[in-house]
Amino acid sequence: MNDKRKLLGILVIGLFFLTFAYKLGFIWAHDHDLYAWIAKDIIVNHHWRLVGQVTSVDGVFIGGFYYYLMAFMFWLFKMNPISAIFATSIIGLVSIWSIYFVIKDVFSDMKNKILNQKGTENKKILFLIELDTFLLLNSAKQRYSIFIS
Repeated sequence: MNDKRKLLGILVIGLFFLTFAYKLGFIWAHDHDLYAWIAKDIIVNHHWRLVGQVTSVDGVFIGGFYYYLMAFMFWLFKMNPISAIFATSIIGLVSIWSIYFVIKDVFSDMKNKILNQKGTENKKILFLIELDTFLLLNSAKQRYSIFIS
C-alpha cells in the first residue's frame, strides 16, 4: 500500500475518533471559558495578542496561534461554543500527521535491522512489535467504546 494512502487512512480514522459523538464528549470548564473570552476579545474588541494566557509555570504562555485558531472558529460558527471541537480536531490531525512520520522513521529502521539479521529470534521480535501495535490500537478502541454504545 502506498504511504500516502496509509497516511490518508490514518487521518480519516483519526478524524472519525476526534469528531465522533462530539456533543457527548463536550464539556465546558474554566479553560474553555478562558479561550472563549479571549476569542471574543479578538473578534469583538479587536484586541490582538502576541502571546496567549499565562500558564501555571512562570514565564510560559500558551501560544497565540491557538487563540487565533479558536477565534477563527468562533467567528466562522457565529460564536458557537461547539466550534472549539473543530479547532482541536485540526490540532489533533496535525499531531497525528507528525507522529506518523516519527513512528514510520523509527519503526522502519528497526524493522529493517531485524529483517536483515538471520535467525528465528528476530522474527519473534518482529512478531512482538506487530502484536504490541495491535494491542495499542485495541486499547484505543476500548477507550472510545463509551461513545460508540
